[in-house]
Amino acid sequence: MVTHQETSSAPVATEPKRVEELWFDDGNLILKAETSLFRVYGGFLAARSSVFRDMLTFPPPEEGNATFDGCPIVTVYDAAADLTRFLKAIFDSRWVAFFGGIIVPNTDSPTPATLSLRQLPQT
Repeated sequence: MVTHQETSSAPVATEPKRVEELWFDDGNLILKAETSLFRVYGGFLAARSSVFRDMLTFPPPEEGNATFDGCPIVTVYDAAADLTRFLKAIFDSRWVAFFGGIIVPNTDSPTPATLSLRQLPQT
């Protein structure tokens, strides 16, 4: 006799967690990517990113939007790792290096993309 055991394919819900190095207690905007939370400064993001500037031009409607500690929570659909790198490049000057006017991640273990950027001719 063959028995069939049911398995659930439903994803397991994971609680969102703060990315401590990008969680500023006095920040005024929370970004959520996958299960990662980042509390940052909306004005600072808007000054450095036209996407965020456009998004933050108008305040979100009061109804139906999640908030935490008075900060709106904005869900972005980027990978958490990608958003972490982007935010580190903006908020942590130790994280980037400048090579002939090109900004690249300042890491001890560069990626192939980083290496190729570092090899570009300087003008």
